[in-house]
Amino acid sequence: MARFRGLDRSEFLDNRQFNGNAFALLSHAERFLRDTLPIASRFESGHIQRIDEPLYPPLATREAVANALCHRDYALGGGSVGLAAYDDRLEVTSTGPLHFGLTPAALFGPHESRPWNPLIARTFYRRGIIEEWGRGTLKMAELATAAGLPRPEIEERDDCVTVCFRLGQVV
Repeated sequence: MARFRGLDRSEFLDNRQFNGNAFALLSHAERFLRDTLPIASRFESGHIQRIDEPLYPPLATREAVANALCHRDYALGGGSVGLAAYDDRLEVTSTGPLHFGLTPAALFGPHESRPWNPLIARTFYRRGIIEEWGRGTLKMAELATAAGLPRPEIEERDDCVTVCFRLGQVV
């Protein structure tokens, strides 16, 4: 997990590695995002309390990390799940290609849930972290657009799948 200065990987602002089971890794990722990403606050008429909103919707980023952990190809040596925060975007990358004939475009339409690691996915389902209807990427898109952000991008390259959350503009 890393926070970079600017728009590329030239300079680290923060760089961390975590090991552990999938639940611990998900927890570390959520904590890293809470500690790293800006929080916008506002007051609205009729509300007594301040409204705090993270830069990216936490449920959407949680879904992306959970998907990365569930669908990563653990047979590929040296693989990992990575979070990279830049000034204009957040990337969640997992080792391994898309499987079962899925394409990035197909993930934003109705599709069946076809986990590459069914035991991990089933365990995440039983813990209440994911559902089993193939709606995760659709949910990420809904949450991002509701927050005023573009729909996340999914790219498959170099035996990796990357989900990219972008800002409308550089901050």
